Amino acid sequence: MSDDHTTIRVASDTKDRLKQYGEMGMSYDDVLRELLDRVEKMDDGTSER
Repeated sequence: MSDDHTTIRVASDTKDRLKQYGEMGMSYDDVLRELLDRVEKMDDGTSER
């Protein structure tokens, strides 16, 4: 993982939703990467971006 960091503003309810997908000790970066990996795995190339 890179040492470069940035700030992403999210609403409080979005932050709460992200917490539901993480496990103790996971950073928000870890949670977001895992979710993105899942989406990319499900993506069969037909979704619009």
